[in-house]
Amino acid sequence: MSQIPSVIEIEKPASPDAVYDALVADQVRNDASSNQRQHDRLSWVMDLTIWIREHKWESPREVQVKTSDLSRGGFCFLHSQFLYAKTLVYTRFDLLPGRPVVVGLVTNCSYVGEGHHRVGVRFLRSFHQDDQ
Repeated sequence: MSQIPSVIEIEKPASPDAVYDALVADQVRNDASSNQRQHDRLSWVMDLTIWIREHKWESPREVQVKTSDLSRGGFCFLHSQFLYAKTLVYTRFDLLPGRPVVVGLVTNCSYVGEGHHRVGVRFLRSFHQDDQ
């Protein structure tokens, strides 16, 4: 028989309520640390044209989306269709000098209701329209 790890040795009897409370507190700590973001997010709501390339052999398709937030690492937008992780997304910012194009990768997509999915995109690289 293996020995019980010292981490869970019982020093004094505990009630079921105390055990439950300790497990919930530990889960909340674990969830909080696993959901930390690398960059602060800013609210960024605007209509945006993006190009989605789901397969290497397909040309990107143009779609209109509404953004929800932005960070140094990426942005989120609402879309009417589910997008798989690792789908390429191209965005051109016509209002900025040089009309930069940003290439991103879908990291997550979740249904938020009323026919909309919230899509998270991580920036991969950017270049100016003139650099192509």
